[in-house]
Amino acid sequence: GKSGPIIGMGPNDGAGFCECEQCKALDGGDFDPFSNEPASTDRYIWFFNQVLEKLGPEHKDVKLAFYIYHSYMRPPVKWKPDPRITGALAPIALDRVHGFSNPVAPEKSYAKWLYQEWGKIMPELYDRGYWSNLADPGFPFIIVHRLRDEIPVCHELGVKGWRVETFPNYASTLPSNYIAAKLMWNHKADVDALLADFAEKFFGPASVPMAKYVTLMDTALKDSPCCTGSAWDMPHHYPLPLRKQARTLLDDAAKLTAGKGVYEQRVKVIADSFEMLEAFIGMLDARVKCDFVTAQKELDRLDAVANRLME
Repeated sequence: GKSGPIIGMGPNDGAGFCECEQCKALDGGDFDPFSNEPASTDRYIWFFNQVLEKLGPEHKDVKLAFYIYHSYMRPPVKWKPDPRITGALAPIALDRVHGFSNPVAPEKSYAKWLYQEWGKIMPELYDRGYWSNLADPGFPFIIVHRLRDEIPVCHELGVKGWRVETFPNYASTLPSNYIAAKLMWNHKADVDALLADFAEKFFGPASVPMAKYVTLMDTALKDSPCCTGSAWDMPHHYPLPLRKQARTLLDDAAKLTAGKGVYEQRVKVIADSFEMLEAFIGMLDARVKCDFVTAQKELDRLDAVANRLME
């Protein structure tokens, strides 16, 4: 049928839900273990149903869209949503590093369950997830392993599309965003072939060391037992021996592209993102030792590189 207008509707971002008896009576008695409070999904499904019903038969093609988020992330248990309600799942409190099937990531099977359950009760479900590392000024965050795992599964579960959160720090998220774009068009795309093609065309003479760098950093996150979405896990994701390996590959790439125009610039941008990581970890290490003079020097280095990248 023809698609009508869509009303965007939903609670404010974050906490502060009414606790009066009437509102609590609309809830389903479910608890959200990740926002650590009673699930508020049911009261909103009830409310959205009322809004659509009161629009009457002359507006039967109007849809209502909301973010499935915060303490209204779990599916309703009491009220059945009107089929004109469409949702975009934004699992902000869940692991943003690993893929659904990754054995080091217990939260991700729960995330998959959320997509599966909402997909059963909602004709149109979208992914409003996070493909960048929140609270992070631009450290390396290559999640090809996660995207190649999740995008095809979301397609199978009936997700209709993606409108996810990414940042324009290409230095830190290449080639994740490129692979994501390819998989969103074709979830059966050959990711290894795409990565090889990307390395060759994007890094030219440095394609070999840069392809190795991408794999190294991607695998580091895939196998990391840590899963927070902010910057604090960087020393755990990227321990010193791994950073030494990465540095060698970036140095090789710099030599191979010296004086080669655009290829030299591209390698430099990726190396700058890595230098920010080194400065940040240097700052944390110095702070732990109460060496605040060194911590300040590392912070100044980080800021200088960040400004260079932003320019």
